[in-house]
Amino acid sequence: MGVRAAGGPPPGVGSAADPGRVWVDGRRSPDGRVGLPVDDPALTAGGTIFETLRLHRGRLLRLPQHLRRFARGVAWLGGPPVEVGAVAAACLAAAADWPEPDGVLRLTRSAGGRQWIWVRPAPPPRAQAACATRPGPPIPWLPGDVKHGARLALARAPADAGVDEVLWTDAGGHLIEGTWSNLWAAVDGELRTPPADGRLLPGVTRAALLGLAAEVGLRAREAPLPAGAAVHELYLSSSVHGLVPVVAVDGRPAPGAGPLGRALGPLLWSEAG
Repeated sequence: MGVRAAGGPPPGVGSAADPGRVWVDGRRSPDGRVGLPVDDPALTAGGTIFETLRLHRGRLLRLPQHLRRFARGVAWLGGPPVEVGAVAAACLAAAADWPEPDGVLRLTRSAGGRQWIWVRPAPPPRAQAACATRPGPPIPWLPGDVKHGARLALARAPADAGVDEVLWTDAGGHLIEGTWSNLWAAVDGELRTPPADGRLLPGVTRAALLGLAAEVGLRAREAPLPAGAAVHELYLSSSVHGLVPVVAVDGRPAPGAGPLGRALGPLLWSEAG
């Protein structure tokens, strides 16, 4: 199965070897460790909720949107409710403590109520991505719209397939999402992304792209994406990497970047919401 052609983010700062800085329950961890009781569901069952935010030029991008999803996820997990103001302040303090203007912040809450923030260097920019398709979703008994920590199958999938990203498909042959990304295709002059029907994680960047497209007069909407459909442009989106052109699917060429993505992608790094 392949996608048939019809017709970036700023550079990362810091060393990949830099482990970053860790804050646990509002306090800086001197050794970067997070101590958990042995019976915490984070250890016994992978019971965590997390959000990953991009720090760009000293500013956390789309913090309110990430925290709203974080609070919904924690409510599903059943842990202590999120005090959004306090969590926002903790994230901002951790970002301010980071010595570089760019980075990645990961906020995690365990089902036992422990919370930690990890700030690390931003990864190198992704100029493009090669993908493979696999039947999915990989964890069908967990809700797709909750960003939970039971993600080992997702984390392993691209490396196991020898690609940058794995795209999950449903029984009808429609694309759903990637392991770390949402999916976009340009069809008939508009950008389309699979609908948020409970099977996929509707990313914060995905929502931002839909809003930005409307602001600048580009057509973008939710619509099913058949895996073999003819498209003019194909992208992945994520909070860390922005909008990344897809140049191959299942070993066959994919159309990659085009005018719609080139117009919309750079706006993600200047958008303040």
